[in-house]
Amino acid sequence: ANLNRGALTLLNGNSNQILNNYINSTNVTFGINTKMCKGIQIENNSVSTSFSATFQRAAAIKSEGCNDENIENNIVTATGNSDGIIAVNTAGNTYDCNAVSVGSLKDALSVFYNSQGQSLKGNTLSGSSRDLVIRSTIGNQLHQGNKFLGGNVIAETQIIANGSIFRVNSTYLNHLPANSNPSNWFINEPNFHKYYECASTPGPS
Repeated sequence: ANLNRGALTLLNGNSNQILNNYINSTNVTFGINTKMCKGIQIENNSVSTSFSATFQRAAAIKSEGCNDENIENNIVTATGNSDGIIAVNTAGNTYDCNAVSVGSLKDALSVFYNSQGQSLKGNTLSGSSRDLVIRSTIGNQLHQGNKFLGGNVIAETQIIANGSIFRVNSTYLNHLPANSNPSNWFINEPNFHKYYECASTPGPS
């Protein structure tokens, strides 16, 4: 496989849809890779990928240089040297109700540099290293019902954390991560009883 491409690659797309696919890829850099796109829907897919080499970052779903993508209701499984979902140079994406599981000390969801203004709702993130890593200010997330099963989340700087506050209700299991760095990134509001709930289960319909 061409290591600069994914199993499914979309370049310079505008308002395209990637829906209801089963993608099982081995030793490709990305399962789904959108690059220089706008308004793409990546929904109800099952994406499984593995990548053994350590010299290049890999992921099941990668958004690069894109804007306003909706990544929703996907089942994402990554093994080897592969993260779950990553965004780089990408603004205004929405991540709703994805079930992401990764192994080998990789990250479930990573928001890299120049990727401001992201929305995370109802995701179930299970990273053997970290469930969530942000290196850009993504905006405050108010009671949006994400579950952090691995329990580790990190914001690269205090400034990024300050602009990316998660308000969560710890009475719901796994909504408050066990380990947050910095520690004040997640604010527990146990008296708040409503949060974002997914309308359907993830995966192809």
